[in-house]
Amino acid sequence: MFSVVIIMSAIVSIPFSLSRGHSATQLFEQTTTSHDLGITPKLERKDTKMLCLEGCPLHGPNAWDVEHENRSTHVSERCIRAAISIINSYFGGHLSQDRISYFVYEEYFKDESPENDLGHGKGVVDLNLRDVLSWALNGASIIRMGPNGKLGFDEIMYWINSNRPIVRDHGENHMITIIDGYDTEGQMVHIIDPLTGTESKIFYDDLDVFVAWVPISDNITARSDEPTVWMDSDGDGIVDFDEINRFHTDPYNPDTDGDGIDDKTEIRSYTFLSDDTFDSRDTRKPDVDGDGLRAELDGDSDNDGYTDGSEDLNHNGKIDPGETDPFDRSSYPNGKKTINIRDIATIAIIATTITITVIASKQKRKRKRAHIRAS
Repeated sequence: MFSVVIIMSAIVSIPFSLSRGHSATQLFEQTTTSHDLGITPKLERKDTKMLCLEGCPLHGPNAWDVEHENRSTHVSERCIRAAISIINSYFGGHLSQDRISYFVYEEYFKDESPENDLGHGKGVVDLNLRDVLSWALNGASIIRMGPNGKLGFDEIMYWINSNRPIVRDHGENHMITIIDGYDTEGQMVHIIDPLTGTESKIFYDDLDVFVAWVPISDNITARSDEPTVWMDSDGDGIVDFDEINRFHTDPYNPDTDGDGIDDKTEIRSYTFLSDDTFDSRDTRKPDVDGDGLRAELDGDSDNDGYTDGSEDLNHNGKIDPGETDPFDRSSYPNGKKTINIRDIATIAIIATTITITVIASKQKRKRKRAHIRAS
């Protein structure tokens, strides 16, 4: 049998009162030949229009700015995001896998870069699953069982009869699936696999379990996406959630910095190259002049005195023939560089420094000559 460790919130003893109106002991003692929680399977995938800046292509069914109908290079094979979203839905929530990724990388790990927010190609890693599951269920207590032995068939019956799905790490590659039912005849276990988005039955003897997690709090509630995840108030192709939380742009203004190029195009300009391929070598920087403002917030991204819109003349985020590069200070319209306020300030500082140095040098020479005459 598994060792049971109570984690998150207060320690809860078993049997305990359950939200569905029965005690666990009463449900366990019922004579039941089969029980299925009726959970709807989900496929691990990018499931919102939140922008992926980490490797999704610019165009196509698996593009950076659309929901992906199927699995793609965006997702990982462990399927933690999908499993948590499935459990969340069972308890009445509507939490997208992309929002789960944002919680992990931006809110839990405090990574302030939008480039890393959606866990492209890696999913949820380096984090105890129970922390994410508890967050998705509004702080519910989660028990972790294992890894000291296989979950008993009677234990599976106990939790399913208690209306508690079981999240299972089956050990090999640490794939995550969900146990949501059983049949006593033949000792079959119902498995939801987010890798395929399907449900199947396997013999208990064939069930591998390395670790399992079960939410146990009474009256479990589940969180849902903020409405802004699904809104685009200014119609610029960036959902309001991204504008407010990731890029800090104005969700009601498609061109926050007023340079003539809309916000999404400026994000595109440092995420993809002019040939529309992903900038895998990170040659294009969001803050090329190092002033703390990303291109979508900086009207003159390279600080050469020309607005980005006066360099990218057709405002498409690419460097086309006849245009100069808004990310290159040595590239100016008509080959002429203007001097902006920052340049003037820099020149003034340099000039002042030189003047002070010259004056000090002259004074030193005067003192030396005076000393020679006096001697």
